Amino acid sequence: MFKDKITLTLIILNIILAALVGILLQPYPLSSGNIGESAPVVNDEPEHHSDAAPENGPSPIKICLDPGHTIGTGNGNRSYFGESESEIVWIMTLMLESKLTELGYEVIKTRSDPYQEMTLPERSKIANNFDADLLLSLHCDLGNQSGYAFFVPDKPGTNEDKTGPPSEVSKRSRELAEQLDREIKQVGPIKSRGVKSEEFTYAGNLQGALTISIYAEVPIITLELGFLDNEIDGPFLASAAGKILWVETLAQAINEVFKDSGARSEASGKR
Repeated sequence: MFKDKITLTLIILNIILAALVGILLQPYPLSSGNIGESAPVVNDEPEHHSDAAPENGPSPIKICLDPGHTIGTGNGNRSYFGESESEIVWIMTLMLESKLTELGYEVIKTRSDPYQEMTLPERSKIANNFDADLLLSLHCDLGNQSGYAFFVPDKPGTNEDKTGPPSEVSKRSRELAEQLDREIKQVGPIKSRGVKSEEFTYAGNLQGALTISIYAEVPIITLELGFLDNEIDGPFLASAAGKILWVETLAQAINEVFKDSGARSEASGKR
């Protein structure tokens, strides 16, 4: 029954919404012919997007979106079913930014251009300076599995001379991830693999936590959206309709988690 519902939804969305993705991508053409070409000049200052509340009203919740990897470089550019991880997460970040802004959130991206190279500590610093209620890093996985998973720092890790994140950040990160997972798996486009400790990742096993989390001073969640090399997840993530359905589900889950927040947590500032 669930698969039938998803299949029907995908067919409908592919027909009427594929053009929407094309419109979103017009400033950043991502055809294979562009990958690896010289990056355009970009502004290092992140862009803020918000349908902000009036000056005398409550401040909007702040979400920092991190599209993992960089198009044209690194490990995120191996293509499966027509698109690479770096392409998929960039497109979905743009779509999620638009949807959350529409819902009234103040949203920022860790980088303003798909070709912009940036270190993990730099990404964390942007979220910290923004005083984000959540830093959400989007990725795709590889392996003999299927489904999405949230990864959170359950303990401090160490990278070079930096140890982190603080315990209150770890606690809030897990709380948010568990709430998001509960919301998504009720109607999720693909199955949930749950909330996992970053210790189960390669870098987390070596350092105690992922590098982006070590430098984070705000709640941090890494979301693996699915497995690119899986025969179910891969085509879904590469399709226009799959991206739209995933983003819609994720945005609604974020809204359910934060909609009744009257005050920001100590891990992400105070109102």
